[in-house]
Amino acid sequence: MNLSLHAQYSTLALEAQAGESSLRQALTRLPHFFKEVGKSLTEAFSKPFHAVFKAKDLNWAITQLAAVPYPTLRTTVVPCVPGLTTDYLSYIAALDLDAQHAAVLEAKYLNPLIDFLAKKLANPDALRSQAPDLALVAVDLTALNIRTKAMAGLVDPTNDSASQPYGKLIKRHADWTAIQEHIAHITKVFTQSDHARVAMSVARCNELLGTLIARVSEDPSMYKVSGPTLKLIADAAYATATAVEFYGLTYRRAVVLEAAIHGLVDTTAKLIPQAA
Repeated sequence: MNLSLHAQYSTLALEAQAGESSLRQALTRLPHFFKEVGKSLTEAFSKPFHAVFKAKDLNWAITQLAAVPYPTLRTTVVPCVPGLTTDYLSYIAALDLDAQHAAVLEAKYLNPLIDFLAKKLANPDALRSQAPDLALVAVDLTALNIRTKAMAGLVDPTNDSASQPYGKLIKRHADWTAIQEHIAHITKVFTQSDHARVAMSVARCNELLGTLIARVSEDPSMYKVSGPTLKLIADAAYATATAVEFYGLTYRRAVVLEAAIHGLVDTTAKLIPQAA
């Protein structure tokens, strides 16, 4: 979580509800807050997209591994996700859950905020409302916070070891079936076309936030924002930035996992009779 953004959001949200003088102070904080939101939005999409689990077909190799006696594989040291503290099935199942939360980024966070901002910019009088419409409902971040804590418990950030015995990562051959199912789910979330579409929505959201703050600064009499409306926008902008950050982190974890799984397969390939 971006702690600087969270601190700014907390202050802004309180001031937006604390009377006229505090509201004026909140409005002076708005440019920097939106700048931090924009930074969080763009950082998740700052690197070229890499389609996870598309670079190599793992099905054949994993099928062949099942033919190798488990005791033969168990002590073989293989690459793994750095700092991993659990087995692969547990970790990948958790990452799959995160990917399903990331999959609703557009529908639940980006699109409602984009629609809301576009309408308010087209009708600035609506910004003055003391009872803003609830087309933009503040999103509960509880689920994302729970997922963030759950994943943090599966990786030790102080341990950069990137290899472990196969037996610690794969408890039994049958784990591969469930692992492949979870990987298939993750792959569907992070396709190149979907990632590109989300990136466009992020850019559009950032653009509208920038336009709003520019209009409020340039013409405060026409673009006068009420406390309730400011609170609603701050809630949604912070929630969206948090969700985009979560999406980016989940995607990066999927890329790291892919490299580790490929390394595991490459390392154990010499033990597969058919590959000899």
